[in-house]
Amino acid sequence: MAALPEDVSVDLKLVIDELESAVTDMESRLESARAERDEAKAREIEVGLDNARLRHELALAREREADALEHKAATADILKVIASSPDDVQPVLRSIAERACELSEKPAAVVPTTAPQEGLAALLAFDPDRPARFNASAVSSAAEALRIGGVAPAARDDAQGRFIAGDAVGYAGGELVAWGDPAATLAATLDQLVDGAELLTCIAGEAPPLNEDDVQARVPDGVELEYHEGGQPAWWWLLCAE
Repeated sequence: MAALPEDVSVDLKLVIDELESAVTDMESRLESARAERDEAKAREIEVGLDNARLRHELALAREREADALEHKAATADILKVIASSPDDVQPVLRSIAERACELSEKPAAVVPTTAPQEGLAALLAFDPDRPARFNASAVSSAAEALRIGGVAPAARDDAQGRFIAGDAVGYAGGELVAWGDPAATLAATLDQLVDGAELLTCIAGEAPPLNEDDVQARVPDGVELEYHEGGQPAWWWLLCAE
């Protein structure tokens, strides 16, 4: 093979060097382009994650706002009840309980009662294996069948002169039925409550003037006594017959 002239050989080498340099430059540009592409994808993923986080935070903020508005409405309802019943706490307590049930995430219901012993006895109808609606009806029916009363020391002298502060006063079904000596008042109150009853629940207060045996001695024959230490300061005995 004949040798190329020297000047042609030099020109060819320059062309090859330029081509190699161009290829290297293209590879460098391609690598930069790939890096930019990967960076752009990373930014896109980051933006997507930020958007998802922002959407989640927005949803939580809306939930908190809805809860706040609901609690505000509940507070407004309770304040209305307080304003309409300034001297009667019962409607206020019932309104609070009903609103608490509405705001509860679990099934809940209000069963109105008028005394602690009534609620205690009615709860015996509660069945943890049954739904809330069934239990509300069962406990309510049980409460309606109870007869409640109590004996307490009078807080002040009677305007009609029947008793003075510190004397015993007995109530049955919300009505004053006896007063005077603690033992006699308890016996008279029990006579009003337990007629036809089978069970008497007695919750003793903080410092009753008669002990459990004294109470048992005044319970009519045929009536079973369930005696509990309640420790309430205002009532010597809270009574419930069923």
